[in-house]
Amino acid sequence: MVPDEFELEGDSFELEPEIVPTMDGSPPPPPPPPPPPPAPSSSSPPPPPPATGEILQPPAESSAPLIRDRIIVLGRTRSGKSVFLARLHELLWNSQGPLHMKASDGPTHKALTEQIDLLANKKWPAATLRSSHLTFELTYKKREKFMMVSLDYPGEVFRRAFMEDITQGAERELLNNIDQAAGVLALVDPGVMLTGSRLEQADQDFGLVQAIERIHSTPGGEWVPIAIVLTKCDRYKAEIMAGGGLGRFVKDRYPNLCRVARGSHSVATIFPCSAIRCKTTGLGQEVPDLAKPPWGLEQPLMHCVERIRQQLAVETRDARLQAQTERAQEISQANQAAEQHQSRLAFWVILIGIVVVVGGAIVAWKIFNR
Repeated sequence: MVPDEFELEGDSFELEPEIVPTMDGSPPPPPPPPPPPPAPSSSSPPPPPPATGEILQPPAESSAPLIRDRIIVLGRTRSGKSVFLARLHELLWNSQGPLHMKASDGPTHKALTEQIDLLANKKWPAATLRSSHLTFELTYKKREKFMMVSLDYPGEVFRRAFMEDITQGAERELLNNIDQAAGVLALVDPGVMLTGSRLEQADQDFGLVQAIERIHSTPGGEWVPIAIVLTKCDRYKAEIMAGGGLGRFVKDRYPNLCRVARGSHSVATIFPCSAIRCKTTGLGQEVPDLAKPPWGLEQPLMHCVERIRQQLAVETRDARLQAQTERAQEISQANQAAEQHQSRLAFWVILIGIVVVVGGAIVAWKIFNR
């Protein structure tokens, strides 16, 4: 029996019209393997440009192919990204399950541990004050390695990159990481759409829409899995349920995000979560409460890892088939060359034989007629 406060735990749904989210607390079925991408053809016309407005494109001077080698974590102001990462790191660093998470360096591990200490002392971590990104190593079943990068930028950098089209310094670094995304965790705070100002709503909605459209517009981006993570769902459970449940709430409150998330071969999925629960002090102040466990943190990350693995399997299979085809073509060409060589050799042997016979006949005829 799932406790009432965990009513949304384990629930998720894919952004397809026919999919209806379940609210019984059971995990969603595993996604089917994605179909292989179509083979490029020199005769194929270039893909049409995206239908929506002014999407920030990668720099034209970069002719090198994109290397999608990381899962990125995106989140705007008030998205709860700092607490989400700290609790996720705490959970997976000590995990005995299939997925393990390790900070790339000691200072990052220390900073995340300090945030947990703050929460344990009923204090909230400070808001992001400087541009940075945190890098993590993910290990799946002790064998496969993945990189995860949290793009931890202050609100003005995200705003300048996606609302003011500024592409210098920290904004350029943000866009470069997005261009290398193999998977995306997009964190959104439902409270922003419920109580935030219009500017806060525009920052959260428009910025993420632009980021996803940018990913879809670059080569291979249509296959990048998108996990839209609703944070603080314990706080807004009543509003989400009153809005028709998770699926209806997201479609009503984030219509543009749902629209662009549908525009890919890898269907986006919505995940609710709660990284930290709160309790109210005698003075009416909300403070963090670590006594209650988090929920829904690992599922969106596992979703991206599994989708990336499926796509890598498809690419490996295709590469193997291509290598086998190329090898078969090489063998066929070698056999044809050998046959042509044998044919030419036989031709010259026959020709020389004819010349010898004819020459011998002529010599014999001259000797006979003397």
